[in-house]
Amino acid sequence: MSEKNLILSIILLAGLFKVLLFPAYHSTDFEVHRNWLAITHSLPIEKWYYENTSEWTLDYPPFFAYFEYVLSQPAKYIDKEMLRVDNLNYKSTETIYYQRTTVILTELILVYSLLKILNKVDNAQKKDTGFNILNSKCFLTIQFVANFALIMVDNIHFQYNGFLFGIMMLSIYHLQNKNWIVGSVLFSTLLNLKHIYLYVAPAYFFYILTQHVLKTDSLITKFTRLITIGFVSIVPFVLSLGPFINHIPQLLTRLFPFKRGLSHAYWAPNVWALYNFGDKISSILIGSKSKSSLTSGLVQDVEHVVFPSIPPKVTFILSLIFMLVPMLVILKKKNIIDRLINLIVICAFSSFLFGWHVHEKAVLMILIPASILAVKDKNQACLYFFMTTISYYSLFPLIYKNFEYPIKIVLFVMSVLYNYEALRYQFKDGFKLKKIEIFYLGLIILLEFYNSCLHYVISFDKKLPYLPLMLTSVYCSLGIIYSWAKYLFLILIK
Repeated sequence: MSEKNLILSIILLAGLFKVLLFPAYHSTDFEVHRNWLAITHSLPIEKWYYENTSEWTLDYPPFFAYFEYVLSQPAKYIDKEMLRVDNLNYKSTETIYYQRTTVILTELILVYSLLKILNKVDNAQKKDTGFNILNSKCFLTIQFVANFALIMVDNIHFQYNGFLFGIMMLSIYHLQNKNWIVGSVLFSTLLNLKHIYLYVAPAYFFYILTQHVLKTDSLITKFTRLITIGFVSIVPFVLSLGPFINHIPQLLTRLFPFKRGLSHAYWAPNVWALYNFGDKISSILIGSKSKSSLTSGLVQDVEHVVFPSIPPKVTFILSLIFMLVPMLVILKKKNIIDRLINLIVICAFSSFLFGWHVHEKAVLMILIPASILAVKDKNQACLYFFMTTISYYSLFPLIYKNFEYPIKIVLFVMSVLYNYEALRYQFKDGFKLKKIEIFYLGLIILLEFYNSCLHYVISFDKKLPYLPLMLTSVYCSLGIIYSWAKYLFLILIK
């Protein structure tokens, strides 16, 4: 089998497997997007960001609302009931299958970005010919279209991250190929689809500024480039926000709901997970009678019991500091591979570890771009394997139903084994984990045994129902913080 046919086969098989997941568990995010279909289809545009019949109000930028409106047009021929605003928690088989299908179809943008990127990728083993699922191109194909984390989040839990990452990777592709206008427009469009990509906006800004705008001796040329990039980047914002010009305050209230609290319902594995854990342990040690709802699993603004409560501005400042300092070092380095991707990974890491109300799913913003670094450097390959294993496991609490448990375990094991074998194949003796890393990863087996079995055997599920979530979050936090520190060492010092 030729390499091209093998890659196409992987893409096709991944799509067919995702179809088999149609009947699987779906989270409240499924109802969120069904509600948005109904809102954009049934209400005039000026009411989209005011509608609150459902608690899952529209809180994505207007381009995503337009996207939902487009999806709602075929939906009326599938099942009109899904488009009723007052039909809360509606989930007919037709509705489920339709929404699941739209996720897979829109992922074709991710597939397209992958095919563009693969044209620039060389296999680490130059002698590879014919059938070899372990080579660099096949490895990247699987990281894009059969990524464990993306399948968990999009095709089971339910979201539309695939097509968004497709646009992001296309923007990276075009900017790396000096198609400055196309790359800028794509990223600006992405921001108007999902504002979480503000996490990596500084990377784009400094990359375009230093590698394009300022990279000329002519002051007039610098000014012309700045105006051109500024203009084309503003156009998507005008198209997106124009119809809501009289409703901007309301729209911003929906997009930035700071009352949701420091941490998401199930703590994302970051610095604040450890902070919350420290506060919880400290309150127990001092015998405090005050109770924190940090471990209740609810989305709300809460106060810490012992440690100082963290306001949004502190998380913003910390995120910015840990972005800017490493980025300035990278921008000064002359011989660095994939400068833009490294800048993006730094910003994604910083926002994930120090940001306000970070979702577990945001770790994908690190993993997808970092996969490209993994096929070009043996040290990055070792880091990528360690980091993806921990990140995959950190998503386990999102899929908690018994029916999906075997699927989750099998996919996890297969993904980890494949990543290990593929990366080891590409770098041969250069791929080697440290003993402490192997020991740490091995603890997943013990932790999962406790979370899925022992916790219930000793009846802790009634007294401490959220203990497995806390343990998973704290354990994975340590691994991801370690990954961040090791990444900074590799890119800034070594």
